[in-house]
Amino acid sequence: MRWANLSAVSVLSAPSSAAAGNFPSRPGSWDELGVPQNLVSDIVLKLLYFNGTLQGREIAQRICVPWPFISEVLKGLSDQACVQSTGFRQGIASVGLLPDEDIGAAMTYMIATTGRARARDLCEISQYIGPVPVPFDIYAAGAQQDSLREDEVSLDDLRAALGHLTLAEDTLLTLGPAVNERHTLFIYGAPGNGKTSIAEALCRLMGPPIFVPHALLVHGQVIRFFDPVHHLPHAADLPDYDRRWVLVERPAVIVGGELTPEMLDLAFDRSLGYYEASTQMKANGGIFLVDDFGRQAALTPQNFFNRLIVPLEKGYDHLTLPRAGTSITAPFVCMLVLSSNLEPTQLVDEAFLRRLHFKVAVPGPTEPEFRTIWRRACAAAGIEYQEAAIDYLLHQWYLRHDPPRPVRGVHPRDILKHVTHAARFRGRVPQLDRDLIDAACAAYFLMSGAEEE
Repeated sequence: MRWANLSAVSVLSAPSSAAAGNFPSRPGSWDELGVPQNLVSDIVLKLLYFNGTLQGREIAQRICVPWPFISEVLKGLSDQACVQSTGFRQGIASVGLLPDEDIGAAMTYMIATTGRARARDLCEISQYIGPVPVPFDIYAAGAQQDSLREDEVSLDDLRAALGHLTLAEDTLLTLGPAVNERHTLFIYGAPGNGKTSIAEALCRLMGPPIFVPHALLVHGQVIRFFDPVHHLPHAADLPDYDRRWVLVERPAVIVGGELTPEMLDLAFDRSLGYYEASTQMKANGGIFLVDDFGRQAALTPQNFFNRLIVPLEKGYDHLTLPRAGTSITAPFVCMLVLSSNLEPTQLVDEAFLRRLHFKVAVPGPTEPEFRTIWRRACAAAGIEYQEAAIDYLLHQWYLRHDPPRPVRGVHPRDILKHVTHAARFRGRVPQLDRDLIDAACAAYFLMSGAEEE
């Protein structure tokens, strides 16, 4: 396995051919592929077992390796009477061959009786069928190399990334160093003021797109890595490269109250016979956001920190491979972001808080900021902003409340949704009329005696 321009391993600086020096090179030999030939052979056999007849080039595309490797594997399987050719598809003669293909790539293949029996035995061990895995040590080296980047985020960069939010300058000045260190960030404050939105936006500042593997091979075990939920493919004009890797945006892996201890370790699926990468491993190169920190029913804050204390301080994690009876040292090169509306001292003690390098309080908006948020929300919803309407809203639904109701950054967006629903139900055009504001707020807020008068 080779990387072109190893000094920038796994990173692309731009979605163009100008970034062609930073990509996983197309393998040209079995040594460069980095996995045993019998593993590729087993994947091909299981692929044919479940799919019936496939064209040679289709097999190569499905498991993401060049045709010459598949040609050699199919010849071996044919010699063992496991696979047989069924000739050409109708009209195949008119289809041209790619530079690395021979006539065998245009032929179709099917599994034979002997192959079926062998495929069933293989599926008893592992049902993994997909791109050929990448050697784990190659992935680990690339992830660690990426973490050594020295490019830093400026205040202007931060303003651009968070421009859709209305934040105080002091908050930006605290967030900037945290992003540049890429270590640990604890964001706390009342709910509804943009803590989660801040964390998600910070992912855009983590760097250019990265390559992640479809799957990994370590100690003979397959770990599925690429996750379409967290890894968003990035289109780029690239030369031919190792298709076992996918160019993706920096991942933002977000978990909430559903986080369990098991999600922080490799998950082995006994029915399928292979592992799933841990949650924090999928976040490498990006952000691992634990939202509503402290409200995880199956994982206390103390247990969470006890589990991740070594990764946080050392930059690597120890993950167990129970089936192989061993463990691996995996890179921990994501930025951990914790978001909570609970007081920090209610969550963990001083020793743990000290290990959270950056702690940022996100206060509720001031009245001028609240009005600015309203202007933006109205513009986004296509509703005319009216200063008098916001005056009425603040007096009737905030100041008259006992005690006065605090404003939240999320209120304008949510209230406007209710205004829209109320107007449409009444057959009217959505706008900031007092009766629509009252209907929206009555549906949105909990009522008190003063509001019921």
